[in-house]
Amino acid sequence: MKNTILTFFLIIPLISIAAKYYPGKAVKTDGTELIGYFEEPDFAAVKKIKFKSSLDSKKQKFLSVEFSTLEFTKGEELVKYEVLYYMQAKFLNFKKLKVSKKPIWFKVIERNIDGVSIYVAWGKSNDGRGNISYSMTSYMKLPDEKELKYLQYEGSSMTEIKIGFYKAFTKIIDYYFKDSCPELLTHVTKDLYKEKGVLMLTELYKEHCK
Repeated sequence: MKNTILTFFLIIPLISIAAKYYPGKAVKTDGTELIGYFEEPDFAAVKKIKFKSSLDSKKQKFLSVEFSTLEFTKGEELVKYEVLYYMQAKFLNFKKLKVSKKPIWFKVIERNIDGVSIYVAWGKSNDGRGNISYSMTSYMKLPDEKELKYLQYEGSSMTEIKIGFYKAFTKIIDYYFKDSCPELLTHVTKDLYKEKGVLMLTELYKEHCK
């Protein structure tokens, strides 16, 4: 089931994500729950989320910053999002990370309470001629941290591993883990990267950083 969910998350066509309403539940920042039908966040920084109490009811709009989590069923799969802050690196200088001023929507790819969790943020662009395209960037979260950390640009799919990103990826995780878990770094290989991409971190952390 876990692999099925991951496959569903990682293969997403380049069309508008927010096309339908899906049954689900959202938890707001004040702890209250909102149950009904939701449109999927169209991109990470979308300001408002559309909601219906029933499919026949009038749609309502809520500010994204009002939410902490959102989950809904899409076909037979359970899709999960979280509104989180993330660490920003100016010009990819990861020695000078700053917390983002505002939280954005992140799709949960793999969540581990006691390990590395992997998220993606969807970006949306318009070429000025009405053609919209989407791309995503992967982030990770450690158990004792609140903000997400940048991993790499993924493009349109996490299943298409960009081996040219390997060198940059190893530099980033070296900075993240050199003090807290240097053992993990010794098991990162190009072959493993080609096979699993950033998802390797969930397994390596579980095996070598406990």
